[in-house]
Amino acid sequence: MKSSPQQIEIHLNFIGEVEFLNTESEPTPEELAEQERIEKERERNRQRYQKRKAQGYYDKMKAEPKKEKRSA
Repeated sequence: MKSSPQQIEIHLNFIGEVEFLNTESEPTPEELAEQERIEKERERNRQRYQKRKAQGYYDKMKAEPKKEKRSA
């Protein structure tokens, strides 16, 4: 099978200045509530992490030997 070079010409019709509508609309009350809930959850998780870190929780986890799995 021979390969033959092909030339493709693409012509675009430019219609002049294009103005797009504002795609970003105001968030709905439901979306705002969801964003607020997520932000509160993240803040709680950050505080929980900082509290555990200050208490040395993660240092204890690293220092404890891992339990061996029992094989049947």
